[in-house]
Amino acid sequence: MDEAVTAVGEYVRYEYNARARWSHTLVLEQIVEDQPIPEPSCLDGERACPPEDSGGPIGYREFLNVQASTGLFDPERFVPAESDAAVTIAVALHKSPPVGSSLFEKFLRRLSVHSAPKLFAAVAKSELRGGYDNYFEVMREGATRQLLWLLNSARGGGIVLTAFGSLPPDLVASARDELDWDSEWIGVTAGSGSQLAVLVEVAKTLRFVRKLRGTLLLTRLGASVLAYEGELWRHIVTAMPLGKGELAQEAGRILFLTLAAGLSESERSEVMIEGLTALGWSTTDGTRLGDDDWTWMVRDTLVYLRMIGAIVSNPLDEHVSADPEWGRRFARMVLSK
Repeated sequence: MDEAVTAVGEYVRYEYNARARWSHTLVLEQIVEDQPIPEPSCLDGERACPPEDSGGPIGYREFLNVQASTGLFDPERFVPAESDAAVTIAVALHKSPPVGSSLFEKFLRRLSVHSAPKLFAAVAKSELRGGYDNYFEVMREGATRQLLWLLNSARGGGIVLTAFGSLPPDLVASARDELDWDSEWIGVTAGSGSQLAVLVEVAKTLRFVRKLRGTLLLTRLGASVLAYEGELWRHIVTAMPLGKGELAQEAGRILFLTLAAGLSESERSEVMIEGLTALGWSTTDGTRLGDDDWTWMVRDTLVYLRMIGAIVSNPLDEHVSADPEWGRRFARMVLSK
């Protein structure tokens, strides 16, 4: 632009969409010397932008004639703040773009940088187009190892549970030996608070196993992901984030963003609350969201990520991240789909 227009009154004309032939004219109205260069912003305007693929100027006129009876599109509507927010989001995505046409990119476009500045700062840190080559095997093993152990243990006739509904002692011992889990957490009976109980819960959430008459059985899906190499990994990546409903999905994407960005526990909480609030979620009584609220909203995904060790609490300092690098790479892969 500096080379194309150099004096007030000069202009540039360009054509948008060669087939539709929208003609745009940009006029240089003023030159301000020795001023800091702000981010691009929308100062003013009029009329609504024609929707994409409305057929160019001629097709747009026909579109307006059809819309006149429905009232679904107001051609005179223009809100500077909305247009400015759209410009700001475009700038943020340009600086640290997610993979084009991904679900996460569409999710981000629903947010304003002004309403979620910490979230967009996390986007800039997350390196969403970072490579995975040196971490792929580590990611795959980290995401599937425990589930693979449980599904293989349930092959054939399934796993007969104890009278308390937990895994039998011999499998508890096997898990302790094969999965290198902390023996102090895995109890002899693998009670409700143990890692094994969490593992079974995650496997049920992913629809890999089900309980029937005191036995833990593979589902048809569970058997199929064991039958083909790499299928378990592909299914896990596709299934993320976990949880039913719009709230669980949106909260899960923000959680994966905080992991990809390498945020600490305190930073993660701030971004989760800010992002969910910006999307319009609140408590039932309308009060500000807190830590208990967002952890409940994203419970299924958070339980899984903690179980595999992708999200790790730092008991010494909640302001310093303890999450492993492979977990960050795993989160980027999930957000790229």
